[in-house]
Amino acid sequence: MRERARCAVVVDHAGTHCTLTVDTDGQELRIDVRDFYPCPTPRARPADAEAPRGRGLQVVSVLATRWGVDEFDDGKSVWAVLPGPPRVPASTAV
Repeated sequence: MRERARCAVVVDHAGTHCTLTVDTDGQELRIDVRDFYPCPTPRARPADAEAPRGRGLQVVSVLATRWGVDEFDDGKSVWAVLPGPPRVPASTAV
């Protein structure tokens, strides 16, 4: 199942229109945010405790089983894969 939506603004970092794609195969959930602002590759870095923002990729790196960035001439796509719900083996079902 794949859902795609247009979002008005990608936080205040890029300040551009973006495309949000959410896709699942029933076992994993992939979230992809594509913006249209060519800038350096984002990376998770230590957050400043006093800063009002700057923790997004830290949160992603903790929650995701894997994540990355795909660069394009006109922007980038930051994606993350999250584990799906735990499966209960049929032999243990009540």
